Amino acid sequence: MRPALSYPQFARYAPTLGQALASWPKPITIDPAPLSPQTFAARLRDARRAKLLYCHKHECISERLWNAHGKDLHVTIESDGIRLGPRKAKDVTPVGNAKEPDLIEFNFVLGENLDDLCLCLPMMKPRPKFLIKNVSDEHIEKLETFYDVALLPHPTKKGKMILS
Repeated sequence: MRPALSYPQFARYAPTLGQALASWPKPITIDPAPLSPQTFAARLRDARRAKLLYCHKHECISERLWNAHGKDLHVTIESDGIRLGPRKAKDVTPVGNAKEPDLIEFNFVLGENLDDLCLCLPMMKPRPKFLIKNVSDEHIEKLETFYDVALLPHPTKKGKMILS
């Protein structure tokens, strides 16, 4: 087990996870001081991952709320602090004849590294859309757990779209 996923590390951030679950679906905003926002966000993500992988228990986290919303907790860095709650809906306003980005299709084969793609996706500008075919539910859950992405069914094509 990585030290970042150990129970003592998880226990430091469990009250914050519990607070976010208690206020669900309203997100909470946390001041990361004295840590940098990036460090604090990474540690919150590690605590969430530790709970998902190792089922750590803590008095501050309601198991009922965790089972209902734990997988949907999303950590983002914003100007006023760290936001912890459900994924924000994208505010998209169509402008003129804006064209939808092209859809890049992948046929998932064992050994193809979707992990690298999911890791790099948030840094890609403009953000392309990927359609993944033939990917197992187990691999989808792994990608959504370890990376800041969601794989959703494509509305018209067979496969899953990666959103970040």
